Amino acid sequence: MADTGISPPRGGLWAIDRACEGARFHSPTPLVLTEVALAPDGEGTTVKLCGLCADTLAVFQALLVAHQGIVHWQVRRDFGNVLRALAMTGWEDYCSRHPEMTNETDAALEANGV
Repeated sequence: MADTGISPPRGGLWAIDRACEGARFHSPTPLVLTEVALAPDGEGTTVKLCGLCADTLAVFQALLVAHQGIVHWQVRRDFGNVLRALAMTGWEDYCSRHPEMTNETDAALEANGV
């Protein structure tokens, strides 16, 4: 598409030679990706995600911030393995810059009966 001079919508990137990093498989395959920060504050590591994965990551990030990192497994499992791992990487990065936020692990969640 680069040789046609057509730009991807909304400042995205054509997904011709790259894949969405938010899921192992997509159907249909995304055509456009956007660069998204893993941490809820928009800082740190970025990944290239399709629109659906970017929106899903934003929802998970909002839940993590609202509940200080404690999100029940029944909710977390709905986000898929890859996206959940990306979100937790971003959450750990976020907590390193925001010490007022807790960074509970699965073991701590279980100990608290969550």
